[in-house]
Amino acid sequence: MKRPAFAVLAFLSVPLFCRCLLAPSEGSRVPGLFIFGDSLVDCGNNNIYLNSTARSDYTPYGIDFYAITGRFSNARTLADVIAELLGLPFISCFNNPNTTGTNILHGVNYASAGSGILDTTNSSVSSLPSQAFPSLHIMTLLTIVIPLTCQIRSFAEKTLPDLQALIGENTPSFLADNIFLFNTGGNDFIDHCFDGTPCVLPEFVEVLIDKYTEAVELRGRH
Repeated sequence: MKRPAFAVLAFLSVPLFCRCLLAPSEGSRVPGLFIFGDSLVDCGNNNIYLNSTARSDYTPYGIDFYAITGRFSNARTLADVIAELLGLPFISCFNNPNTTGTNILHGVNYASAGSGILDTTNSSVSSLPSQAFPSLHIMTLLTIVIPLTCQIRSFAEKTLPDLQALIGENTPSFLADNIFLFNTGGNDFIDHCFDGTPCVLPEFVEVLIDKYTEAVELRGRH
C-alpha cells in the first residue's frame, strides 16, 4: 500500500506538542533533520547568541557528554536521540559559524532555550530614549531568546537559499524527504500563565494553536 506524500506525527510536548513531518516512503533514509523549539532541543544556539541570558555554559550541564556544548541537559537532547536513530550526525546549531556549505545537508538546529510560540515569551519591554527626540521614550522589545517566528525566518531567509545554491531545482524534493521537528509551547504557559498573570487557559490555548499554525504554514510556503 502506497504511503501518502507526507505523514504527520504529533506529540504533546509539555504542555503543547512536538510535530514531525516524516519521510514519504517506507525504508528510505531520511537525509536531514531541521529542528525548531526550546531548551528540550537547543544544541547551543543560546550560548552563541550573545544577547541571551538563558545559557547552559556551566556545570552540571554536559557532565555526561563529551563537553559543555550549550545543551540544557547532562548529555544528549531529544533531538540528538532522534538524529541518532535516523543514522544522522549531531545536527549543527544555526548560530554556529561553521553551519555552512554541505554541513547543512544533514539539517540545521534553530532551537533556543526559553523561547516559545509567542514572540513575547521570555522577552522584556524596556522604555528607551528616542534617538531623534531624546526627550521622548519609546517602548522597545528586548529579546533574550530566539522566538519560533525568528527561527523559522532563519530557515527561510538563510538556510533555504543556501540549500537552493547547493541542490538547485531538486531542493523541494530534497526537503520533502527531511523531517521538520517542532518542540515548543511549554515556556509560553510558564511565562504568561504561571507567573501570577491573569490567564484564561482555554482562550490562551487557542491563541497558541493559532500562532503555531500560522508559523508552521509560513515554513510550508517556502
